[in-house]
Parts: sequence; C-alpha cells; structure tokens
Amino acid sequence: MIITCGQCGTRFNLDDSLITGDTVKVRCSRCQHVFTVDAEGQGLRQAGEETPATKDRPFSQDILPPEPPLKSEPEPAAEEFSAPFTPAEENLLAGEPVSPVPEARMEKPKKPGRAIFFAIMSGCLLGLLLALIALWYLDKRGETLSDAEALAGGSRKLAPPLPQAAPEGLRNLVVTLHDARYQELVNVTGGQLLVIQGEVKNLTGEPRGPIRLKASLVDPMNQPVQEILFYGGTAITDEELLHNDPEEIKRWLATPGGRQGVKVIKAGASQPFTAVLFGVPDNLAEARFGFNITVVDGPRVPVE
Repeated sequence: MIITCGQCGTRFNLDDSLITGDTVKVRCSRCQHVFTVDAEGQGLRQAGEETPATKDRPFSQDILPPEPPLKSEPEPAAEEFSAPFTPAEENLLAGEPVSPVPEARMEKPKKPGRAIFFAIMSGCLLGLLLALIALWYLDKRGETLSDAEALAGGSRKLAPPLPQAAPEGLRNLVVTLHDARYQELVNVTGGQLLVIQGEVKNLTGEPRGPIRLKASLVDPMNQPVQEILFYGGTAITDEELLHNDPEEIKRWLATPGGRQGVKVIKAGASQPFTAVLFGVPDNLAEARFGFNITVVDGPRVPVE
C-alpha cells in the first residue's frame, strides 16, 4: 500500500504483510518523522502514542526502506529562442524593472527643393521691387517739365531729365525753358524735329558772351541719344523750320550771337535761344524721352 508522511509529504510503498495488527508504527527515512498508520494506510497518531498491538514489536521490522518519492509529470521544456536576449530582455526575465531605452532621433535631411524654391521666390520679389522703383522713377521724371509748357496741340509733355550742376563760373547764367515741340514739325529733308525754345539770363553781375549752350535728347534710361551745340540769339519761324535746308539752320545756330548777332549779354539782361535737333523719334513723349539744356561757355567781357 501507499502511505504518506504527514511531516514532509513523502510517499512510500509499504508491504501489507508488515501490518499484522490494526496499526503499525513507521519512521520516515527522509525527515525521520515517526507516525502510526492503520491497515488502510492512513496515519492515525503522532509519534509516542502506542497501542497494545504494537507496543512490543521490534521497530526495525515495522517498515521497509521507502521507495523514491513519486515524480510529478515533468513540466514542458521552455521554448528556446533562436536569438540571444538583449540586456533589456534579460532584466525583464529576471523580474527586474526595465528602464526605457530612448530611441535614437535622426534629423530629417532638408529637402534641397525647399531651398531652391525660397531662392527663386526671393529673386522674383527683388526683381519686382526693382521694376517698381524703375517705373516710379520714370513716371516722376515724365511728370517734371521744369518751366517748359505743354507741347503744341495739347499733346503730352516732353520732360527734361534731372538738372545737372553747371560748371564753376557759369552757375549764374540761368536757363529758362519756354517751349519744347515736336508734333507736326517735320522738315522736308531733315525729318522729325525737336525744337526747344527759351532764354538765358545773365546774373553774374558782369557782361558775358557769347553764350554757348548744349541741347541733349536722352532715352528713358537717361542715356544721351543726340546732342547739339549752339549759341543764343537765334529765333526761327515754323515756316523756316519746315522748309529751310537743315544745314542753313545749323549754320545759324553755330554762329556766335546767332541770327541777331548779339554776342554780349549785359549784367541782368537776357538772350533768347532756339535749339533744333533733326531726325528724332516721332513718339518722344509716349516713349518717355527727355531733354536737357545746359550752358557750356559764357566768357567774361573785358570792360574798356
């Protein structure tokens, strides 16, 4: 029969023939615990409690050597891993707290397309700004005419460029513009004309002359297109402008004192002038051309 130690729980195989009475006293070979079992193999009393049937029985014959304890069903083997554990997994299996491992952060590479886009946009904005500045400058210059009046027939104004500083000694020879015309002024051989009329006043306080001037036609970028040197003292009618030979008109303008022959301008006096440019574009105002009149020579006259 099978008996069980009440102290350590070890199970033994006991030969039934050893139980001649109602009970038998046995000793556990593992923990040395002494206990009493009955014919059914059940433990009855603690060690030291004897019955009449078992009082004089030799102790050595009471029990056979116990057989090894019954083995329970083996637990299934742990599943093997094909790869070694990481340090974090070993801590986890050991029951130790696992510290979170921070993930490596990689900066995303900047896309080159974005830098190119911003460069293009910056260039476009800069170009637009420069274009607006240029248009503003041309518009302001087109609105400035100094003392010149509107062109004949109520056409648009032909504006001179910004005034230039006169050379030293000529600053008190002041130019005043009266008229600048080109529409309906076409010479039979010289083509489209630009006629500029005005006067030069002597504010130097001493006689000056002959007074020589320069007329310049400039494009919208303020670059000279055509220039002519001439003397003051010449007046020309429209009939002469349209039909006279251009070389004859140029000769009048190149003569000191002009057609009037007045070479000296007294202090405080004025002298009229006419400048004629031949073969100019026929859309000066619309294309925002400009002109300028400057004094280039006005020598002092010795006092006798």
